[in-house]
Amino acid sequence: MAGSNAKRCGRYSGGSGKFIESIVKRYASLGGEILYDSSAVKVIEREGRAVGVRLESGQELNADYVVSDAYGYDTFKKLIDERHLTDRLRSMYSKPIDRMMMAPHVPFGIDMDLSQLPNAMSFFLDEPIEIAGDGCSIVNLLNYSYDGTMAPKEKIASNTINAIERVNPGITDEVEVTDVATPMTTEKFTSNGRGYGSKEDFRMKDTLRGLLNKPLVLKTLKNFSVIGHTIGGTNLYGCAAMGRNTVKKICKKEKKSFVGS
Repeated sequence: MAGSNAKRCGRYSGGSGKFIESIVKRYASLGGEILYDSSAVKVIEREGRAVGVRLESGQELNADYVVSDAYGYDTFKKLIDERHLTDRLRSMYSKPIDRMMMAPHVPFGIDMDLSQLPNAMSFFLDEPIEIAGDGCSIVNLLNYSYDGTMAPKEKIASNTINAIERVNPGITDEVEVTDVATPMTTEKFTSNGRGYGSKEDFRMKDTLRGLLNKPLVLKTLKNFSVIGHTIGGTNLYGCAAMGRNTVKKICKKEKKSFVGS
């Protein structure tokens, strides 16, 4: 928001809700259907081809092609049979990385004019505060742990605003709204959790896939593609481009024209 206010970056008019609504509307207009509260638990395959998905409810949906944008661990270790994994993928997803650098986000709604302050600041604290069991001496809200027993959100919010109070006295009394998003929040709402594979596991080929927005395919499972940030998609636009390129590839295989808008 700070960057948008300073005209250094933009945001979708109406926020993320309107952005999602526009995608849903366009998808529905093309005949697509979205099933809510319907988690996929398995990719159905026959004779080495993906032919649909099985939902948590037991319902099976048939398909000519299956594209997964799910979290990598769920895709490779739960949705498909492990025999389709390359040795490299099997090794990567056999053990999570030791330390996950994912920060809690603690937004405060402040009824105070802060326009005189910089858009981004780092506060070096005179005394460290505790965030999820770790000592934090700089208010960037970086958290290096990934522990299911993380401190209650109220404590995280309290410690954070108390630290900011020492730099900007009086701000605590003007807080109108508080929200805390931890790594556990991210996992709950997006199924994205602890990372797998170290930087040494990523090759130039993976980097190029991300830059060119190409999907990942498996030699032993036809008509199945994986897209998204897990396999190198960069930000929202890059992951969307991966999906678009996957559809282009399917159209080429089916000898149909790809029409975008």
